[in-house]
Amino acid sequence: MRSLRNSSMLLGVLLLVATGCTGLKGIVQDQESGAGVAHAHLIFRAVDGDEARHTHSDFSGEYHIDLPEGQYDVEVTAPGYRNYKSPVPAAVVGDGHDVNDVFIQKEN
Repeated sequence: MRSLRNSSMLLGVLLLVATGCTGLKGIVQDQESGAGVAHAHLIFRAVDGDEARHTHSDFSGEYHIDLPEGQYDVEVTAPGYRNYKSPVPAAVVGDGHDVNDVFIQKEN
């Protein structure tokens, strides 16, 4: 029974590795100082559909989100900063997480 359970767990891990994960990762940064912006809210909207996914940056401004391959418009909001909308869609291509750093401006 134990070996069957271990085999099932191993199969699950192998399937996860074989299918790969795609998405985006990066840092939300202050445009002037380059410092990471903590707790920014990021929205990723598929260009070819209505699908939207959300995430937040961590205390150092880093974020990570799993997304299927495709093109995504990116919106970012953070207290004390102007709302940001990407001028060009971010692309998710192939296995792994593509890097998409975002620079946002402080409000006046």
